[in-house]
Amino acid sequence: MSTTTLESQPSSSDETRWQKWQEKMRETLRSNQKAWLIAAITGLISLFIVVVLWSHSSPYRALYGESERYDSAEILDVLTQAKIAYQIDSHTGQVMVPENKLADARITLAAHGVKAQLPPGLDLLDKATGLGTSQFIESARYRQGLEGELARTILAINSVNYARVHLAIPNRTLFVGVNEEKPSAAVMVELLPGQSLEHQQVEAIVNLVSGSISGMPTQGVSVVDQHGNLLSADLQSGENRRLSVQYHEIQQRTERSIVHRATDMLTPLLGAGNFRVQVSATLNFDQVEETQESIEGDPVVRSEFSKQDNSQGQLALGIPGA
Repeated sequence: MSTTTLESQPSSSDETRWQKWQEKMRETLRSNQKAWLIAAITGLISLFIVVVLWSHSSPYRALYGESERYDSAEILDVLTQAKIAYQIDSHTGQVMVPENKLADARITLAAHGVKAQLPPGLDLLDKATGLGTSQFIESARYRQGLEGELARTILAINSVNYARVHLAIPNRTLFVGVNEEKPSAAVMVELLPGQSLEHQQVEAIVNLVSGSISGMPTQGVSVVDQHGNLLSADLQSGENRRLSVQYHEIQQRTERSIVHRATDMLTPLLGAGNFRVQVSATLNFDQVEETQESIEGDPVVRSEFSKQDNSQGQLALGIPGA
């Protein structure tokens, strides 16, 4: 009895297909290697460029402070001639240069004679004057220096970009009239873009100017902004204006308190967001309640108590109970 063994041999078509697939895979790997190599080289070059630009770049800083007033056109001309890069802040309008060029830019501007346009103060009196200088000129220079000092002080307020002060000081005489003329002042403030002066700041400026001139009342000081708005108009009423503001604040607090209590009552019943409460309170400030207690005659002492403790020797110290 004989046994016949059959073995399957791979066909030539299957072997050809296998070889083609291997060649295709090798070509794909070679093409992917080239693509990965190109991507890696591109990434390294990009990283190198970013590092170089970052190392050479510098944040921009303002040349001068916001309260310092300079001629921007003159500054830009000097920076352009010196080939120093600059930017202009869109909010404050300040000229900004790279931080590493800040010192060079300031030195260059100083060499070209660019100076701050600050109002002159009492340093005007340090200048030498001739022998023929009249008293009128001396008084005018003193008044100009005093105006500059007041303007410099007002510039210390954050919202003020520039300020000018005009003083009207009458000449003093030996004759006292019935209607004596009082000194007055006018203040013009240039505010920063988007800034405004609060009521307390305007009142502070008025008190500053009136307190610097002897005999000047607060009603004689006017404060105007660059748009022509009379900022000191609300201060003319004096105490009545402050009382009306206080009454308005009390009314607002009362309305908020009533709305808060009504909301706490309605929230468990209706649910949050399902209702709206509005209150308009009318308060009467004409009535005043006053409680006063008075004692007729001389007060009499009903009882008197006195206690005195004396101790001699050293205090008892040590372990308790010993």
